[in-house]
Amino acid sequence: MPAAGASIDLIGQELLSVPTVINRTGAEVITTGNYTIAEGVSTSTGVKTIILTTKAGSVYASKDVNISYTYGPDGYVDDTGNNIKSIKYAIHKNSGKVDL
Repeated sequence: MPAAGASIDLIGQELLSVPTVINRTGAEVITTGNYTIAEGVSTSTGVKTIILTTKAGSVYASKDVNISYTYGPDGYVDDTGNNIKSIKYAIHKNSGKVDL
């Protein structure tokens, strides 16, 4: 886990399950009072990602942990219908060459 109050980007773009965080050395489940895992915009890349933030005062700050969760991969689009329609419209409107 990052230092208290700090955040790191995890793998994936969309959180599809409730994460489980386990202390790697003690094999104990770490309660959510010690961290948050949520979708957000990465401060390092500027794109949507899953972010782990260690809460202030967590005894697990800067400790090794294992995190288990299901995620939509980077580039995953959960509602392609509207996005594709928007893209098609933009292409059609701007080029005049795409027949929809």
